[in-house]
Amino acid sequence: MSVYCRQLLLVAFVSVSCWWQSNAYRVGDAIRMTYQTPTETLDVLRVQRPLFGISSYTKFDVEDVKRFSLVFEDGIRPLPWIDIAQGSRYLNEVKITLVYSKSGDGTIEHISSQTTYSNDPSQMFSVKYEWVEEAPVDLAIGVGIMMLLTIISSFVFLIQACRIKEKDDGGTTGGHQVQYGGGYGMSHKSY
Repeated sequence: MSVYCRQLLLVAFVSVSCWWQSNAYRVGDAIRMTYQTPTETLDVLRVQRPLFGISSYTKFDVEDVKRFSLVFEDGIRPLPWIDIAQGSRYLNEVKITLVYSKSGDGTIEHISSQTTYSNDPSQMFSVKYEWVEEAPVDLAIGVGIMMLLTIISSFVFLIQACRIKEKDDGGTTGGHQVQYGGGYGMSHKSY
């Protein structure tokens, strides 16, 4: 096997390994979250972020905005827009329910929110993160089959790429030359 093919295999292995580990959370990991208004997007302080699998409580300042949204996991899971005031009532609390799975890798499956308003205008509102564990499911067989099929198809692709590279370098396939001849209506018979 040529050096080029070995390098391709190494890059493929490292890429799959890094991707496989990048989507998992462990209990206590901070979830990336942003505070979005109609005009800007801000990163939330680490102390205000939810910790994977751990229910918590935090406060946010009410700035000069009329509505906002909280966006989780780099924009993948946004909450609907939340109004700071509804008529004469003001935002008091946002309860965010995060459904997660610890089967295989720790992943967030669903996020929802409920708001509570009060008559007391305040410069702060509270956010309560509640975690609900999804019923355990054995994903090992399905993930194993998908990984195996991905690896097999990747190796087939790499082998084909190596063969094309060897042909471009002037190599032959197995020491035999392949000769193509004839075409449609070009067969010859000898009598």
